[in-house]
Amino acid sequence: MNERLGTRERMDRQFHFEALIEKSKIDFDYVHLRLFEASNVTGIEDNRGFLTFPMLQKMRENDLILLSEKPLEEADLKPVKKICNAEFLMQMVKKDRQGIFLACVFHTRGKDANFVDVRVDAGFVENYFMLNQHYLFQEKGRLHCYYFDSLTTIVREFLTIKKSEFYAVHDIILNPVKALTQIEAS
Repeated sequence: MNERLGTRERMDRQFHFEALIEKSKIDFDYVHLRLFEASNVTGIEDNRGFLTFPMLQKMRENDLILLSEKPLEEADLKPVKKICNAEFLMQMVKKDRQGIFLACVFHTRGKDANFVDVRVDAGFVENYFMLNQHYLFQEKGRLHCYYFDSLTTIVREFLTIKKSEFYAVHDIILNPVKALTQIEAS
């Protein structure tokens, strides 16, 4: 029961679930979507009487998620980030792979909402979301949602490396091979 209610969601950030999307608006740069859990649109009632959405609760702001019409091969065996290498992502950009796109979580789920706000780059998926809403739900149906990475973590790692140039040991941190050759030479 606890796993269904999502009490362990902070421990396991890798997730995969079927989702429904609703187009909320389109601006010049982004397509704004609402992401719903397909199997749990109305929510699960917890012991206090509140509705919970376990998969949506795992998502945090600035999380990068991968949405796909078809399930990814080997997604159960290894993290999606390992499956989606540079070649895979380049095929997405060149539109060789249809129905797969990255989205960024813009707002997490509010207490009174059963969806998460996500944004998708309008330049890559213009044909996919120019469809009317009825066609998007009826013909396209459910999408598979995978956790890809957290942009917050990437920014934090970059800032740590950037600040390390002021440390006395910055050469060792930024270029460990150079430090290893100096140790071997002495």
